[in-house]
Amino acid sequence: MATRLKGLADDPRAMQSGWSILIGEWDDLCALHDAEAPNWRSDDGRAPKLYKRLQLLAHPKDDEREFGKEGMR
Repeated sequence: MATRLKGLADDPRAMQSGWSILIGEWDDLCALHDAEAPNWRSDDGRAPKLYKRLQLLAHPKDDEREFGKEGMR
């Protein structure tokens, strides 16, 4: 999946649609998901930190207001 996403980086439509943000963060998002819900592949667990991070990536102005310019890192 990561290879496919990185291939999208060359597609201007993907870059305009907001995928570029996810592509750049993909490895960190996957690591957070695995750490928070290691059994997610079995539909077991919750990942509220991942959900919050995705929300902040989708709405970066909220990120700055709530967490400062450093975000959640």
